[in-house]
Amino acid sequence: MRGSRKILMALVAVMILAAPFARAGDDLGLPTDKTSGATYTLVRFDGMVYRIMTQVSCDLFFQRIDDEHHFLSIKPVPDGVTPFCEVVVQWGMFPAVTLGLEAGGTNSWILGTETGYAEK
Repeated sequence: MRGSRKILMALVAVMILAAPFARAGDDLGLPTDKTSGATYTLVRFDGMVYRIMTQVSCDLFFQRIDDEHHFLSIKPVPDGVTPFCEVVVQWGMFPAVTLGLEAGGTNSWILGTETGYAEK
């Protein structure tokens, strides 16, 4: 029975770390129109779970480019007050990426799902 506690703790750690990946695999992989609130939103698209934090409400549109890239288009919902805002997007084990949005137009980025970058 020696070492069984360490093995049990390692098994629990693996299960906790694998939970987000197991949850992300049941979507249809279709382009998704979502409207995020002024706080925190989870969007599941093409096997990837995106965590999106916004200052204002935004319309989001995801599109698959290839196996490693997604196209993200963001349009702030007009409120007549905010000329500029930021949207923070995070996926996988990568750090969050801050995207600056300008009102009055659609802002778009190519997200590298395998590398964690966002390119305008």
